[in-house]
Amino acid sequence: YALFGGWPAETVERLRSLEPATWIRGNGERWTADPDAAPDNPVVPGAVAAARAALGEATVADLASLPFSLPCEGLLVCHGSPLSDVRSFAPADGEDDDELLDGADATRVLFGHTHLPFTRTSAGGVRLFNPGSVGMPGAFGQEADSVDITNVKQRAYTTSAGTFALNGLTMQLVPGSAECFPDTDIP
Repeated sequence: YALFGGWPAETVERLRSLEPATWIRGNGERWTADPDAAPDNPVVPGAVAAARAALGEATVADLASLPFSLPCEGLLVCHGSPLSDVRSFAPADGEDDDELLDGADATRVLFGHTHLPFTRTSAGGVRLFNPGSVGMPGAFGQEADSVDITNVKQRAYTTSAGTFALNGLTMQLVPGSAECFPDTDIP
């Protein structure tokens, strides 16, 4: 979240205040510490340079030293997959699930990387959970058929415009002045 966000240092500072928290690293932290490993495209090198400048050497090194994956309360937490921080599971059954699981003996894997919210079970019986992401257009949690995760707290600090379908929903709009989120208390 520090690599492509508008306030990298402030984001890391805020996340550090949310202890106790379990941290892992993903491709963004790896690329920020090692810009030569990042893809050479029109976006990533500039984002890496901006994040490095905003975060400073010490924070960049701290983030790069985070573990690749962690077992956490009965599941394996990783960024992309147990194999890679850039290769991840697809929402539909994937032929490469076994390769991406890389021999992990977990029965549940919580991951991100693609920012696409979904849950499914691999052919080998491993339950795969991707909670999705705020801040990436089109990647809203409402796109998942269902997700059953308990005791997880999330607060959105950025909002992306986008569209999503709510199949079978009927809605009536009534003129008025009621706000959707009146008096929201965000620290």
